[in-house]
Amino acid sequence: MKPKIAVLVLGYKAKENVDDCFFNLLNQDYKNYEVWFADNNSNDGAVEYIKRNFSKVKVISFDKNYGYAGGNNRMLKMAFNKGADFCMILNADIKVEKDLLTSVMATYERKKKLGTKVGLIQPVIMLFKKPELINTAGNIAHYLGFGYCGSYLSNKIPEKDSEIVSVSGTAMFVSKKYYEEVGLFDEDFFMYNEDQNYSWRGLMRGYKHFLSAKGRIWHKYEFSKNKNKWFHSEKNRIKMVLENYEKKTLFLLLPILVINEILLVIYSLTDGWFVLKLMSYNYLIKNFKFILKRRKYIQENRVVKDKEIVGKFSGNLSFAEKDGFLIRMVLNHVYGLYFEIIKAFLWFAQFATIVIIFYWRVEVIS
Repeated sequence: MKPKIAVLVLGYKAKENVDDCFFNLLNQDYKNYEVWFADNNSNDGAVEYIKRNFSKVKVISFDKNYGYAGGNNRMLKMAFNKGADFCMILNADIKVEKDLLTSVMATYERKKKLGTKVGLIQPVIMLFKKPELINTAGNIAHYLGFGYCGSYLSNKIPEKDSEIVSVSGTAMFVSKKYYEEVGLFDEDFFMYNEDQNYSWRGLMRGYKHFLSAKGRIWHKYEFSKNKNKWFHSEKNRIKMVLENYEKKTLFLLLPILVINEILLVIYSLTDGWFVLKLMSYNYLIKNFKFILKRRKYIQENRVVKDKEIVGKFSGNLSFAEKDGFLIRMVLNHVYGLYFEIIKAFLWFAQFATIVIIFYWRVEVIS
């Protein structure tokens, strides 16, 4: 029998999207799967509508809005505890192909047969309103904690499965092994950057993430211009950097991190979210002891050093929606140069350590 897949759809005010979402999702050519829907206490009638029109869907109503991280964590726990071998996390505002589950499972199994420690799998995510263009073919992780859609607005659809650094939470295929070893999403994130952090933590455990080139979904994506997002996105970005980098890397990054924060404060003043930026700092200060505790756990359980991970990150900011003159002609040059220096130093430090250990052993033996 094929491994059992639980498809987990988390919704908030999702009633207008569920027809597109469930039409092909309930008609997959994969034979051993079930579909779950959880409502994040939106009270928009979606739960009743789904029960009435999509009786095969297992419906859950949460008592409050747990955000992306908290909502999906509760679904992951339930699904894996009830016998799922894999979970396919999906946003509600999507449309899928009938062979989605077959495609992502095939990618997982191909990579597994090669002896790869397979982490998360993502299908190619296309734009719903511009179906010939890519939303993301694997997210880009910037070394300062920023994340953005890879291949955004491109019409060059990948033909082969490929390794990616960061998997989009819009469509994320998670194995039980990954869940048991890496754990769950960090619920303190609530929203924004949770998928990037979850991917990064997998890299530290030696996992590799992949794009399933034949897997397809269409996402009703719109770049958020709501300034309220900055509180969560900024506190999460800094929290992620503080928890996930080794001490030596944080020390090397300190100058550029300070410069970046100064620039962001200036930008927040001009763009109208300065108070939200201050709120993000206030959150980090209030929760600093917890962040240190979380950092200690993450660092004690990592098996891959930063020198092997940082090289997979990007030194450039190149997202189409925010690709202004200042970013292209100034910041990318500064950030990119500093990034190359950091990578070189990390590799040199590793080489020097090996040489010192070698000569020390030679002296002991002689």
